Amino acid sequence: MKGAKQHQLGFWLVFAVVYADIGTSVFYVPGLLYHSIGNLATLAQIITTGVFISICRKYVEICERCPDGGGVVSIAGEAFPSWKWAALLGGCMITIDYFLTSAISGLSGILYLQTIVHFPKALAVLVTIGCLAALLLLNIVGLKESASVTSVMAMAKLVVNFAIIVVASLRITAAGRWPDLLHHVLHPEGVSLGAKTMLIGYADTWLAYSGLESGAQIAGAMKPPVRRTASIGFWMVIVSISTLSPALTAFSTYLLPEETKINEPDTFISHLGLLVGGHTLQVLAVASATLLLIMACNTAIVGNYHVNIRLVRDRFLPPVVGTRHRRFGTPHISIAISAIVPMLVLLAVAGDVTKLGDMYAFGLLGALTLSSVSIDVLRWREHVRGARFYLGAFTTLALVTAWGINLINKPWALVFGGGLTILFFATAIAYERGWLGPVLEKVPVITAAGAEARGARAPEAGRILSLDEAIELAPLERSSILAALRGSNQRLLDEVVVRAHGSGEPNAYVVFVDEVPGMFYPVDPKPTDEAVRVLSEAEAFLRERGVTAIPIWRLGHDAASAIADAAERLGADGVMVGTSRRGALWNLVRGNVLKGLTRKLPREVALIIAN
Repeated sequence: MKGAKQHQLGFWLVFAVVYADIGTSVFYVPGLLYHSIGNLATLAQIITTGVFISICRKYVEICERCPDGGGVVSIAGEAFPSWKWAALLGGCMITIDYFLTSAISGLSGILYLQTIVHFPKALAVLVTIGCLAALLLLNIVGLKESASVTSVMAMAKLVVNFAIIVVASLRITAAGRWPDLLHHVLHPEGVSLGAKTMLIGYADTWLAYSGLESGAQIAGAMKPPVRRTASIGFWMVIVSISTLSPALTAFSTYLLPEETKINEPDTFISHLGLLVGGHTLQVLAVASATLLLIMACNTAIVGNYHVNIRLVRDRFLPPVVGTRHRRFGTPHISIAISAIVPMLVLLAVAGDVTKLGDMYAFGLLGALTLSSVSIDVLRWREHVRGARFYLGAFTTLALVTAWGINLINKPWALVFGGGLTILFFATAIAYERGWLGPVLEKVPVITAAGAEARGARAPEAGRILSLDEAIELAPLERSSILAALRGSNQRLLDEVVVRAHGSGEPNAYVVFVDEVPGMFYPVDPKPTDEAVRVLSEAEAFLRERGVTAIPIWRLGHDAASAIADAAERLGADGVMVGTSRRGALWNLVRGNVLKGLTRKLPREVALIIAN
């Protein structure tokens, strides 16, 4: 959107967002790998590192080629423009990945909490479903997921993981057991290092590297130049994951007693923290694990509904999927799908993390493979040859191999992922051919609330300006007064009239901010019906009292930041707002605009509150 501060994430925040997603896998991957390939787990991770680095570099290129975000959906559509279903296939893969991310992250977070709270494990699935239900409701209201909060949490996790590694290293050093540890890693006991075992281990190891797609999804929010920002951020991810993940796996599989590894495979890091650092380090490990895993669960829900909306825009899914809530402006149907499917998956597998991990492989490796193939196709089309191209082609071959092995060895992955892919394509084909129209028309409660229908009822929408347009208009029509509206507020508008007449100014800026939850912006942003209504009513009210309103619509993750930015760029002397009618819960979830403005407005701009 013009005028919105979308390019706000530097390389540190890019690293934090990606690491907070991909790094959460360290809490459940060691146990999953041990359950699958035993003591080969660490060696398999080390072997996979080279391919991981190469696909990370490809994702940097995806960020550069698709600076508005979209990840695998965008790059697949660009690489295969003549095959319109490529973008849908990418959407299927990443949607399946997001569904399983929500399920496995949420359940793992609750299982970690169970190691210190000690409720029956049988309740873990129900508690996880409760958390997903809470996230569903919060996202419908508009849960704000701050990159700054993610940064703090990522740093906390880094510190805790590093502390566990340091304490474990000191313990091993004191016992003189480093040679034994190296032998455990390089010559794992009880495992036959045949070709089949190594291939299965290599394929399973990719669970440790899920989350790369989140970096491509936030490309639209990266500071320019996007390639440099993404490159530094991804190199930080590479260094962190390539060192911490194998180290924690090695220490877990080497130090933990066999009974723990067999009976508690889902919470290795909690037990490792307790073993090497006592109860305090265990509590820190559990706290960071639970909070970050729940955050990863929410990130997957947010990412998934954004992908759904992208597929709606590309006409692969019916508009009803992108329907926005009348009051909150959030795509509540898409959010519900993004949260309810993981709930059903948890019930279907009865909370079996191993089965979730098996199912996870389909969407994860499918999305990585399609992204890698797309980059290869674009490079070939652009006549890029040499080492860069052939290394990329080898990466694709390595990913196809891992995907194929998982499809053969993990029937749950094939059944779930293949079934959802067929359902997606069947829905898209049915919608394209008009078969869904008669069905949807029989559900007026849903279809009547569509965003397109509401927009059609607001002909005044054409009079609303973006911030850039208002700035261009400033030499002809400007004002030192800026009024920020959230809803109808006659008292505030009366105060605007008084100040406009008192200062002799015929105009007044009137701003409405549509807040967008999460860290992503919609691909095709437009004013909500509430924005159109409020700005139109304000314009009519002021016109009747001799003041010309300059209606401005903004889109932002944070209303206070968007208002403060508008005041600064328009050169307003004062910002007028009404007293907040938001309750405590709303302020907690969506933020307190007044408090935000007191911190973010330039010092020379007065904040005027109209009671």
